[in-house]
Amino acid sequence: MRMLAEPVQQGGAVQRADPTWRLPVPFRRLLLLLPPLLLAGLEIIHPQPDETVQALMDVSTWFAGFHVIQLALTGLVGLSVLLLADSFGRANAWVTRLGVGVFLVFFSAYDAVAGIGTGLAMRSARDLSAVQQEGVFDVVRDWPAVGPPFALSIVGTLGWVAAVGALALAVRRQGGPDSGRQAGYGRGRNRSDTWLSIRGIV
Repeated sequence: MRMLAEPVQQGGAVQRADPTWRLPVPFRRLLLLLPPLLLAGLEIIHPQPDETVQALMDVSTWFAGFHVIQLALTGLVGLSVLLLADSFGRANAWVTRLGVGVFLVFFSAYDAVAGIGTGLAMRSARDLSAVQQEGVFDVVRDWPAVGPPFALSIVGTLGWVAAVGALALAVRRQGGPDSGRQAGYGRGRNRSDTWLSIRGIV
């Protein structure tokens, strides 16, 4: 299979640079495009129960399961960002690694507590008395939105903005999706795929 060698811009001229991670082109494109698209599609069916004890208990199993799936896709989206950064010679940049690392650690922690934790807690509450169910509900009801775990989401989002923002600036400096074709490397299609990946991830 053909391996991908990406053009990067140095001193105003686009030069070919080997990627840090050598992957077959179809597999690389799959990892770039599929995780963001799957995550976007998954969010369409995000459970939105009423803020009542019974409503949350009824959807608790799916609520926990949904966030397990989302947790896995979040890790794959982080990989997509790193591969995208690698396409522009930015995979080893400290802002990319730090930003993606912070996002994966803190947003995953938030997702585990506010999503999986809430679902499992309310699922276990089914076997409790009505008073105990209300007690469990009072503890977890604010976790996904304004409770203490939400601070984890804020930190994770800041890491995401830093990584993707720096990558977007790198793309802008390198002339956008058609820079490889303009340099005569015939990479226009690949750069267009990369540009599509940025839009999907953002």
